[in-house]
Amino acid sequence: MLGQVELKVGNYSVLDSGSVMVYDNEPLEFCLDDGDGKLTVRCVFEEIEDVETGRLLEGESSDNESTWRFVNFNSRLGIGSRKPVEVGVYNERKLYLKYFISTPKNAYKVFHYTWYLGKVARG
Repeated sequence: MLGQVELKVGNYSVLDSGSVMVYDNEPLEFCLDDGDGKLTVRCVFEEIEDVETGRLLEGESSDNESTWRFVNFNSRLGIGSRKPVEVGVYNERKLYLKYFISTPKNAYKVFHYTWYLGKVARG
């Protein structure tokens, strides 16, 4: 039986990684609690004409909430971030999200994610 496994990618520590199926463009919420308060990261999926495919837009943010708008993420082959996107602070370290989203059927999306921790965030 293995003990605790620590994953690192370059200078980043992996906090969590997984996949979730999102139906009918429903919002996806990640609630992260580092013991010093919760951080909610909300992913909202939108289809907007005249906007390029796979556009990520930052929405409203506060100290404990962050909203990201995923516009026109409707590729069967999938669209993802090239680099991790900074979304907040967790355990006094910068928190990043790397994602890959595919839409095999119009009724749902498959959202693959990895949460990374970076350097200590300076106030």
